[in-house]
Amino acid sequence: MTGRFLEEGWGGIEKSEEEAVEWYRRAANNNHSAAQYNLANCLFAGRGCDVDQTEAVEWYRKSAEQGVAVAQKEYGNCLFYGKGCNQNKAEAVKWYRKAAEQGFALAQSNLGVCLENGEGCVKNIDEAIKWYKKAAEQGYDVAQNSLANCLFAGRGCNLNKIEAIHWYIKAAEQDNADAEYMLGYCMENGEGCEIDKQHALMSYKMAEKHGSSYARNAVEHKGRR
Repeated sequence: MTGRFLEEGWGGIEKSEEEAVEWYRRAANNNHSAAQYNLANCLFAGRGCDVDQTEAVEWYRKSAEQGVAVAQKEYGNCLFYGKGCNQNKAEAVKWYRKAAEQGFALAQSNLGVCLENGEGCVKNIDEAIKWYKKAAEQGYDVAQNSLANCLFAGRGCNLNKIEAIHWYIKAAEQDNADAEYMLGYCMENGEGCEIDKQHALMSYKMAEKHGSSYARNAVEHKGRR
């Protein structure tokens, strides 16, 4: 824990990211899985050391191989996007699945995306929805929005716009711009709910605030910024 205390300045200890990296490395070299993950994070971002994404990937892998779910997800991300290693989406899916099966919501959502789009695996929208729902039920807003999109379009499931709105609301409550935009769209057009143009505009404005270009266009179109 010494590295973590130094990195974040806990317990009155003077913050020193450089010294934290030294302690993480000592523990990582002794096969401590959490230290391997923390060292990888520092190397990947250049926190307390020079950026070295290639070495970071190796430490993510070592931690992932010891069963650390968050490291499995991060190693999967590196493989999926080719950061610090050769891109290998099929291998990324393998690691997302390992983390997802441990109940890690972000990995469940990532696995759902891969399955929905057939990236690194055979396209399977039914299974994608299963993983979206698991992550959504843990409160992960990205998965909540993805699940809502499937329900709204009847993609891989029975069309259910009322349930879609339920999940859009859950995601919007966490400032998810895509969900805020879709919630505005539903209220404006009476999709799964009563038409409510006033609240639709409010939702569009919140989505615009959180970076949605679609919402910005919707607000500008109405001429009411």
